Amino acid sequence: MAKDYALQFRVWLWGIELQIWRRLLLSPELNFAELHEVIQAAFGWEDSHMHQFTIGGLTVGAPEINDDDIAGRRTLEAAEVKLRDLDFRRIASPYLLYEYDFGDAWVHQLDLETHVQFDRPEMKAAVLGGERAGPPEDCGGRHSYGDFVLSLKDPHHSEHRQNRAWVGKAFDPEKFDLGKTQKAVDRALAKC
Repeated sequence: MAKDYALQFRVWLWGIELQIWRRLLLSPELNFAELHEVIQAAFGWEDSHMHQFTIGGLTVGAPEINDDDIAGRRTLEAAEVKLRDLDFRRIASPYLLYEYDFGDAWVHQLDLETHVQFDRPEMKAAVLGGERAGPPEDCGGRHSYGDFVLSLKDPHHSEHRQNRAWVGKAFDPEKFDLGKTQKAVDRALAKC
């Protein structure tokens, strides 16, 4: 298949009042192991927890995660499935789900926005935009994140000092840096 188009996705986190999102332009040649790395870098995650993708009734990730699945679901190996293997053109409002950290249960929805003519086949992923910083690892998931952010903003909050010391003074939940995020994605893909 010719690499003459790319897929533009809007990736956003479920359950966050002030939405955290990224807009990504992805090569259809990207496999799901690489897509995992792109999302990790784009949201500032540290890849320290398990993850999986859900596409319709398919699960893509590490097959060993569901070895003992009582429902009998089969997990496809992420490195063996590419975006081009999915026929997005036949699905109305296509989207994927990416779950990261099964304890905190961060669910990212990847909404396909469009197919774009793309004349740079060497580029596997481009970050086109976004809003807000990705949540820090192990901050409790979407149900705790709002309280966590409030604690950072209020110096009188009982957990302000502890949480600020944990994430550091540089962490700003409202900040998104496009250039820095693209560099992180490029570094992540260079390791693949």
